[in-house]
Amino acid sequence: MIYSSNTFLFYFLPLFLGAYFLPKQQHNRNKVLLLFSVIFYAWGEPVYVFLMVGSIISNWFFGLKIGETNCQRARRNWATLALIFNLGVLAFFKYTAFLLDSLGIEPLFSSNYTQFLLDLPLPVGISFYTFQAMSYVIDVYRGKFRHEKNLLDLGTYISMFPQLIAGPIVRYEQIKEELHSTNIDYKKIVSGARLFVIGLSFKTLLANTFAADADFVFSLDALQVSLALSWLGAISYTFQIYFDFAGYSLMAIGLGRVIGFSFPINFNRPYVSKSITEFWRRWHISLSSWFRDYLYIPLGGNRGGGIKTYVNLFLVFFLCGLWHGAAWNFVIWGCFHGFFLIMERFLKKYDVGVPTLFLHCYTLTVVVSSWVIFRSESFYQTKGLLAAMLGLNSNPAYVGLQIFNTGYILMALVGVYFSTLHINLAFPPALKSAPMTNAIYIAFFMACVLHLVVGTHNPFIYYRF
Repeated sequence: MIYSSNTFLFYFLPLFLGAYFLPKQQHNRNKVLLLFSVIFYAWGEPVYVFLMVGSIISNWFFGLKIGETNCQRARRNWATLALIFNLGVLAFFKYTAFLLDSLGIEPLFSSNYTQFLLDLPLPVGISFYTFQAMSYVIDVYRGKFRHEKNLLDLGTYISMFPQLIAGPIVRYEQIKEELHSTNIDYKKIVSGARLFVIGLSFKTLLANTFAADADFVFSLDALQVSLALSWLGAISYTFQIYFDFAGYSLMAIGLGRVIGFSFPINFNRPYVSKSITEFWRRWHISLSSWFRDYLYIPLGGNRGGGIKTYVNLFLVFFLCGLWHGAAWNFVIWGCFHGFFLIMERFLKKYDVGVPTLFLHCYTLTVVVSSWVIFRSESFYQTKGLLAAMLGLNSNPAYVGLQIFNTGYILMALVGVYFSTLHINLAFPPALKSAPMTNAIYIAFFMACVLHLVVGTHNPFIYYRF
């Protein structure tokens, strides 16, 4: 189940909100939230819901052992065991088939067993809830807060459906007070509902529109794509992935605010960046900060000198690429970004004045090119499309250029507007009439519903990450 679906909007969400606001105590509301989160997950993953429940119970147990043990060595052993468990589960379900396929390993026991491993479905949201569980256990070990004794409350944190399948990656310390206190506020409900509508509009009205053009270009023979069409496809996907993921994050943050939780911002106008370093401070902020705090800094960060810092950066973005998907294009995408981050850190030692416009163009060129790697389904397609973007395809077909028309240009301008302006500027809240403001948001919501009812293209890129 995804937010931008009729099932969620008209059945699941109204039933949940009606049940959630009935109890007066937050502890009882947490029970309602946990129940509906399990239903939400089981709707699409009826078998793997037991995997998520197992993860909740296991990490609650690990946190309990770490928090109640005074011996530092025992605490470290329990924390190590927790990391092995979480990473082991994630690796088995997400990377077994990728490893077997990449290494070309012959059947170890029987062809049926190996085929089972190759066909193993990826549990929805496993990367997100595993990282949340790991951050909880690590922070308990670090002494940032006391362990959660109540299994249901920890289960609510890990499985909370507003951010379960696509983030933002919420840390326990960010909502631990709200888990145990009543935080229902009318102003927060209204602002959360508006954020949800903005996110839904990003997803259905913008991302889905750009998705059709991007999918068309990426469905063509890569070596036959022309210079203009390759850039058209790359730019369309650049808009699609931003409005898809940023829209979903805004819906999650809005839903969290409605029910009294403050989720962290996940996107901050990444396409206005002047460097790849800045881009990663603005794109998927909860993930990049997670890798910084739980991997980069423990590895030594930038404390070990130039070469050590470069190695740490490259390793982090190699793993960042691998986190996004069990395929070589994601690994290459991560290493591609890692290379430019290392280059920028190296050049930072030299005080060379570069015009701001050039920095923006450089960053956008790298980012747009990287999305081609991210989106491509094979090395052949990656090579062909990047060659086309450089004008190197020898016999390009000019099929499909009819989609590059006035309507597309207008949509692209809309995309630029909403991807580069702050939400408060893109959606001015300063209308004097509250009813008029609400009417505008209702109009946006109805437009989204109309798109969903008529059955327009409605993919969700991060659904399986």
